[in-house]
Amino acid sequence: MSTVEATVSIMENMTPEEQKYVYEAACEIIAARKPRNPFKPLTQQQILEDLALSRQQVKEGKTTEAREALTAMGEKYGFI
Repeated sequence: MSTVEATVSIMENMTPEEQKYVYEAACEIIAARKPRNPFKPLTQQQILEDLALSRQQVKEGKTTEAREALTAMGEKYGFI
């Protein structure tokens, strides 16, 4: 008997509430395997290039006040 077959056999004898508990526990285990950070790591070179670009944008005046940017994001995503 495989592990899956044994697990199914055990679960068939559980109440619906117990099955739900096992399901939720399994979901937590699977979620824990996935990386929490959705962003890939950057190399030092990539960070320096991004920083140089940001500094250039500031020199060119391509900036937005923080409050204005946050308000726009809040409106766009329905937080405001």
